[in-house]
Amino acid sequence: MSKSHPKVIKSREQYREYMDEFLSLFGKNLDNDQDMKDRYELLGVVIRDYESREFPPEKPSAIDAILFEMDERGLSHSDMVEYFGSRSKVSEVLNGKRGLSQTMIKKLHLGLGIPYDILFQDPESIVDEPRNEIKVINNSIIVKKYNDIEDTNEWSAHGVSAMPMDLNLSKPPANEEIH
Repeated sequence: MSKSHPKVIKSREQYREYMDEFLSLFGKNLDNDQDMKDRYELLGVVIRDYESREFPPEKPSAIDAILFEMDERGLSHSDMVEYFGSRSKVSEVLNGKRGLSQTMIKKLHLGLGIPYDILFQDPESIVDEPRNEIKVINNSIIVKKYNDIEDTNEWSAHGVSAMPMDLNLSKPPANEEIH
């Protein structure tokens, strides 16, 4: 055989040349010609390598990945509440009206195995999560804890639950003693 062994493809012209040869051998019985069979297999390897570099597959969107996993596992919107926190959040996220929070992303990754790089594709769309806040009022430390699952805020002082209050942090809840 006078042809040289296929080499790593570095141009479109070389790709077309190798692809033409590969297609001409496709479907032929090469069992009696080991050199040609080896060449065919090697052409397939260098073509696949070139295509993976030049034509990488597109990643699915986070929503498409979630819907795919739901379909594969037979999960309903109700089943997804454990990952999103509420039925309304499930609906909002899956309809594109709400972004994923960091908590949701972590739960989807750990629970359904969706890769982080799929869930974090658009950092601009990550929803900021409310954070716990700490205040010192009347020489007491009080903490406003945010519960992402129940979407609630609750104040506590020294580990003792206090009444939930509005988001006005300038004063403690009225008529409530904090110890």
